[in-house]
Amino acid sequence: MNRAGGRSAAVVLAGAVMSASVWWSGATAVADDGAGEAFAAPPAVAALGVVERAVPLEESPVDRLDVASGQVGLDLGPAGGVTVQLPTAGGGSGKYVAGAADPYGVAVVPTQGGVQLVVDIDAGESPEVFDFDVDLPDGFAPELTEDGAVVLRDATGAELAYVEQPWAYDAAGAPVPTRFEVDGATIAQVVEHRGAGFAYPITADPKIKGCNWQTATCVTFSKSETRRIASQTTNAAGVGALCGLLPHALIRVGCGAAFVPIWNSVKSTFNKAKREGRCVEVKLNRLPPAYNLPIGWKVVNC
Repeated sequence: MNRAGGRSAAVVLAGAVMSASVWWSGATAVADDGAGEAFAAPPAVAALGVVERAVPLEESPVDRLDVASGQVGLDLGPAGGVTVQLPTAGGGSGKYVAGAADPYGVAVVPTQGGVQLVVDIDAGESPEVFDFDVDLPDGFAPELTEDGAVVLRDATGAELAYVEQPWAYDAAGAPVPTRFEVDGATIAQVVEHRGAGFAYPITADPKIKGCNWQTATCVTFSKSETRRIASQTTNAAGVGALCGLLPHALIRVGCGAAFVPIWNSVKSTFNKAKREGRCVEVKLNRLPPAYNLPIGWKVVNC
């Protein structure tokens, strides 16, 4: 497979969109100068509700965006941020779209919690592999989860950011096989579109959301982990399942005692996520004296 090669410069979160003028004809790509205008996907893809509305930059963690060099930055608090090099560069159909000279492009959709990266594949000769090179704080690395998402965490289990499970659809709204692959500091989205009769353009998406890891530890439970926890029939078994799935011994300290008093609320969140086929994110305090105390839990896409 040909790779849409990543460049050496460190950059942050961005999304790829086909540079094809037909796809953007008469449509607003993404926010212009932080105005929060909607990103326009092909009608069949838009009807699926998978592409988010852009928010103004000042309402998003995106703090750097340079489509000319294919770089996007995400500020995740006092700890710093993530930098991702887009698989393409150069101005496209708008300030937030990169890849005018390539048979694919990158649209950056700032969101309240991170950024959505929309990859638009124009034709059968377009690449099938799109590399996003990430530059992370010392000690952090991308890790592929069992459900096909990617978590950016360190050796203690602290989660800096989470890349939701990828999706891809053709112009008629038909799903296209896609997956993430991780090689060192590169997250590659593989979209298997060639020779399969798909209608172009094809739209694909990595979406990244962040966690302020200096003040909190965010743990995103996969779909299978969420189902496992939700399926426990007693409070003790549910708490035990959750605590046992925390990714490091340091954040398991005091877990049982912390979750037992609030388990009914936490369990209802896991039940909801199980019904909807989604995941649960739990946020644990990292500041003394209440280290590891649960401070939030919610259903998230994954």
